[in-house]
Amino acid sequence: FALGIACRNGNFKVAKYLMENGANIKAENHWKQIFEEKNKYLDVVNHLIERGLDFFDRQVSIVGAASSKGDLGVVRYLIEKGADTNSYIEYAFERASENGYLEVIKCLVENGADIEDNKDSALYHAIRNRNIDVIKYLFERGAEIDHNIYDDLMYACRDGDLDFVKLMIRHAEEVNLEIDYLANFAVEQGHLDVVMFLVKRGAGFDSDIHEALKLACQSGHLDFVKYLVENGANVHADDDIALGMASEKGHLEIVKYLIENGANVHADDDYALRMASSNGHFEVVKYLTENGANVHADGEYALGMASEEGHLEIVKYLIKSGADIHTDDDIALGMASEKGHLEIVKYLVEKGADIHAKNDFALRRAFKKKKMEVVEFLVKQEAPYSSLGVGSRGRVELQYHQLY
Repeated sequence: FALGIACRNGNFKVAKYLMENGANIKAENHWKQIFEEKNKYLDVVNHLIERGLDFFDRQVSIVGAASSKGDLGVVRYLIEKGADTNSYIEYAFERASENGYLEVIKCLVENGADIEDNKDSALYHAIRNRNIDVIKYLFERGAEIDHNIYDDLMYACRDGDLDFVKLMIRHAEEVNLEIDYLANFAVEQGHLDVVMFLVKRGAGFDSDIHEALKLACQSGHLDFVKYLVENGANVHADDDIALGMASEKGHLEIVKYLIENGANVHADDDYALRMASSNGHFEVVKYLTENGANVHADGEYALGMASEEGHLEIVKYLIKSGADIHTDDDIALGMASEKGHLEIVKYLVEKGADIHAKNDFALRRAFKKKKMEVVEFLVKQEAPYSSLGVGSRGRVELQYHQLY
């Protein structure tokens, strides 16, 4: 056990001392532990050999173990000592390819290792780990892709790994069948260079360019939006949904660009303004309104949703811009009360909202949802507690809240 730890840590003096004092060098775990981390432990290896340990008569080749950790110095040393480079060579190639140890692979091949029967499996592991230099080398040696690499390409497009995407597509004709779909992953993550490469390789946006525009607007990639619009994407597609998506996500610069390029702020009953208001994007709300968006659209939807979601700044702005707080029996007050947004409730009441609208709807909804601060405020504004129909129990609950 002690010898194994010394070997693993590369502590030559301790390992040597233990061996000279009878430690069992034949125990397989000792030599295996030498390669648990990538280190150059030639002194330990050399001394073990000098003490009589047969590295080359093992179930798993010691060359393979060294190769798997990329320890080129040890690999070369073992070869010089007569190691069989073809012993369990598949393991050595696969692990070295997996971890990107190109120099180890070259060393094995230069010293007689048979790569022909193992190059395809080695390529599989190199591709899965995107080890570009190893992949190139294996292609040069005639390796062929023998597995579906679509997932590998998909993740590479998502990550913006242009070098890998280029290399794979140039060596895998079958992926051209789905190249259009791959571009969407790059669009979504904002990797313009990957998209442009795919387009040059034949990715067609004739049918999907509008979908790509939606993804770019939703994801907030202005450069992509510009690129797609300049290459034929229609800002009016699907009732100007691109503007709606950019507004919903709060991407102001994209909203500006789309409107400057003709997007209709009134599309789908001013959907863009309604989404921006609902999601709390004040600057987008302001810009859309300044560019003609109708604050009254869809029954004052913008004001109602801003009130329900607790966006006080937007509520104030919409009212200052002419939104009607009395629409649909003062529904904005009811929605704010139900969600417990006390400051919005106070502001709406201050601006003249009717606390009695719809049979004291605001008070009833606040009480049902146990928004007691709102209930207390509305009662103080002379909303009739009797409208709750809860009797003495409800009064006790309110009194308790007022006391504590």
